[in-house]
Amino acid sequence: MKKKNATYYILSFLIPMLMLVITFALAKVYPFGNNTAVVGDMKNQYAAILTYGKENFFNIHKLLYSNSLALGGNFYPVLTYYLLSPINLIALFFSNKYIPLFYLINICLNAGFIGLTTHIFLLKSKFINKYVDETISEEIVNVLRLIFSTIFTLSTFYVQYSHTIMWFDAIIFFPLVLLGYEQLVSSNKVILYCISLILLILSNYYIGVMVLVFLLGVTFFWIILSLICKKKCLSIMKKSIYLLLYTILPIGVGSIVLLPSFLGQQAVYQEKYQFSLDKIYPLRDSLGSLLNGNINNTDMPMLYTSIFTLIAVTVFFVSNKIDLKIKIPVFVAIILLLISTWIKGLYMIWHAFSMPNGYSQRETYIILIVLVIIGYIGSTYISSGYIKFITAGAIWSLISVFISYRWNFLSNQQLLVDLVLIIIEIIAVILVHKKDKKYIWVLLFIILGEIGFSYYSKENAIAQTSIPMNSYVKLTEANQNVLTKLGKNDSSFYRIGSTIQLNENDPLMYGYNGLSTYVSQQSNESTDYLSALGYYQKHSWIRWSSFNNGSTAAVNRILGLKYVIAPKNKNLLDATISGKSMSTSDSTPNFPEGIKENSDYFNIYKDKGTLPIVFRTENTAKNIVINYNPADNPFFKLNSFFCKVLEYQVCIKK
Repeated sequence: MKKKNATYYILSFLIPMLMLVITFALAKVYPFGNNTAVVGDMKNQYAAILTYGKENFFNIHKLLYSNSLALGGNFYPVLTYYLLSPINLIALFFSNKYIPLFYLINICLNAGFIGLTTHIFLLKSKFINKYVDETISEEIVNVLRLIFSTIFTLSTFYVQYSHTIMWFDAIIFFPLVLLGYEQLVSSNKVILYCISLILLILSNYYIGVMVLVFLLGVTFFWIILSLICKKKCLSIMKKSIYLLLYTILPIGVGSIVLLPSFLGQQAVYQEKYQFSLDKIYPLRDSLGSLLNGNINNTDMPMLYTSIFTLIAVTVFFVSNKIDLKIKIPVFVAIILLLISTWIKGLYMIWHAFSMPNGYSQRETYIILIVLVIIGYIGSTYISSGYIKFITAGAIWSLISVFISYRWNFLSNQQLLVDLVLIIIEIIAVILVHKKDKKYIWVLLFIILGEIGFSYYSKENAIAQTSIPMNSYVKLTEANQNVLTKLGKNDSSFYRIGSTIQLNENDPLMYGYNGLSTYVSQQSNESTDYLSALGYYQKHSWIRWSSFNNGSTAAVNRILGLKYVIAPKNKNLLDATISGKSMSTSDSTPNFPEGIKENSDYFNIYKDKGTLPIVFRTENTAKNIVINYNPADNPFFKLNSFFCKVLEYQVCIKK
């Protein structure tokens, strides 16, 4: 028995991971081609942050405060949000130019570990397995666990957001938290629950907040079920207190990241919470996202896992093996979860009572695991008959046809594919029931083919937006060489500007003190101040500052910007343009002293008039207020500053 379980553990880890490797190979992602896994905000933020964290792994002070964050800032919230997963330790064995390869490995490992922990949860959960059909053979139920652990792992949600690795580094522990929760409720065992929840919160506190919200909902669900099953109120109350105490413990341990990160996040611009009944997306659009991953609206949850999930969930509700007093609360719970993604006032609760900027519906994985649990239970009734599977298949065939012709959610090709898949999967179910249990493996390969085809089509499109590997390597090597040269020749504190950037996080990526940055934890005060100095006219919720957009020699000197590096090699310029991940503004140097020295790829300009980071002045600036107002002319404020503090004799007059 143990050997069989070990085999399925290994398969649950290897199947999703190998499917990703094959998908990346077909999409020509490095090392199989010149595309990379560095896409989306991994281009804009994560690669630079990881590189900085890796380079300063033994410089703890630089992981608490960094001079590479704009003018310098608190790095701890950045560290706790992006870098605390143990998987990131693997990056220490990669040179900076091969960070894209590490990300590929990380994405594949995340898929493997999520598949494994989901399989363990489905195997070990006594609550779930008490609703499993008792007549089902061991081999069939083991393969069904493989199917649903893989389905959860390789959902559309994972395809679209797999590059946000810090979230999935934490989601790995989510199934174990649920299993630990069950063990705590059923038998007062606390170790798995506490340890897994602590690891989840420490890996990514943001995902931790979502899971805590979900656990609160699960507790209400458990209380309702307990009352329906006529358990004693005193017993329920005692158990609820027990749950509360052993949830506070992981939160207390996690407070080493939760509290500082929360305080740091208060300085960031966020939409203030106010309960609203505004709709995030048209609710009917969720039907399209259930079928073949068709997403008409980027604000809707990505609910597609497999056609078989929909069939199996439907079987759960039409089966007479599940008591109505269980079906009704489960159905209500699903509806409430969907509503929580639809109503703005509820949606913001998932995100710590704030509105996320981009990457909408980040809580979708919670809905998916609920659907996977229900689908897994429903699928086990395969041994009792296939009529209900045919009924469920017919229901979803009609829904597919209706939404295609009524709302154009599915193209004719997508509709045909869905109908064919429904038929093939139902035939496989019939063969399992009437012929031989070995046909369950056929069903597994059919579903793997379905999700593999869906995954590849989306991943291939995403891969085309990545930074090309040859550009990434060339830019990393060239920047490291010139910055190493500068560091050897000048050991004083100074800032550097670059006339052409890959993105605003070049200072983090290449390890120099700059003026530009873009992280989700950047304080509004920092961005406002740099904007007031003329560097960047921010708008809306955007949280970045730019050196090139508004750089002036006078302000550069005040802030200690001593060098500007200007790429001159056409191949390097082409590599930068090819790899550019943000619409950064590039410029030409405004240093009158000219070229300090040449390198193969850069001209290096030095400003001899740059002021030190601290300088003495006889005057004070107590009457000068530099606040940001987009309508103000920054030169008037700066003029007052130069006249009063630096005692300039000639000033620009209004």
